[in-house]
Formats: sequence, structure tokens, C-alpha cells
Amino acid sequence: GPVLASGLIAWLYPIERFPKVSKLWSYCGLAPGQKRKRGEKLNYNPRLKTLCWKIWNSFIKVKGKYREFYLKFKEDCKRKHPDWTKLHIHNYAGRKTVKLFLSHLWETWRKLEGLPITEPYPIHILGHSELIPPFTDKEVLS
Repeated sequence: GPVLASGLIAWLYPIERFPKVSKLWSYCGLAPGQKRKRGEKLNYNPRLKTLCWKIWNSFIKVKGKYREFYLKFKEDCKRKHPDWTKLHIHNYAGRKTVKLFLSHLWETWRKLEGLPITEPYPIHILGHSELIPPFTDKEVLS
């Protein structure tokens, strides 16, 4: 809700700092291989990482498009990784869902500011064909 949204605005403003969505994910602590190591300075914002965790947990509790994607990612993961624990699958699906949400936020915010948009990594580099565009207000709640 409003508290989570204000947290995102406060931590991510100005959006010009993130020319690519991967830079945003990295700042949120959601890039591959980002872990805390004793004695080393963090290369992400740990409070923002916590906020992202709260956001994807709220998606699970509220019916909507992002919950549908969470459930889809969870089923895909169960099929691809039968050896993973339920918690591992849950965390993977939640992380993937919040990264999708953040990519939609990044794209919409940059369009509102009149800033350039880059193609997502899976489309541009990996050659995936399925692009999930940002939703309208009515689509998110339905």
C-alpha cells in the first residue's frame, strides 16, 4: 500500500540514477550473487532489500496479477527443480515476482520522466520472446 510505495519513492528517487533495470535490481540487492560478507562493504541498500521482501510478501496475500505471476513462477520452479525445498521454491518465485514488479515500476517511472527505456535483459541478450508489459490500474486489481 501507501507505506510500501512511499518507501520505494524515497529510496529510488531520482530514477535517472538507474539507466537500466539491472542497475535498479542491483541497488535493491536482487542481482545474482549479491550476498553479505563479513568485513566487506555492501554494494546494495539492505533496507531496500527488506522493503522488496515485504512487497513480494504482500503480493502473495492480496489477489491480483502479481500473485498470479508468483503462483506461475512457483509452479514452473517446482517442475524445473524437483530437488529444491518448498522454501527455496517460495523464495525464488517471490524474488522473480518482485523483480518483475520493479521492472514495471522502472519502465513506467522513466516514461513519466521522459527518460529512455532499454529492452529487458532476457529479451535483448537471451533472446526470449515473451515480454510482460506493465499493467494498468484495473488489470493489477483484477
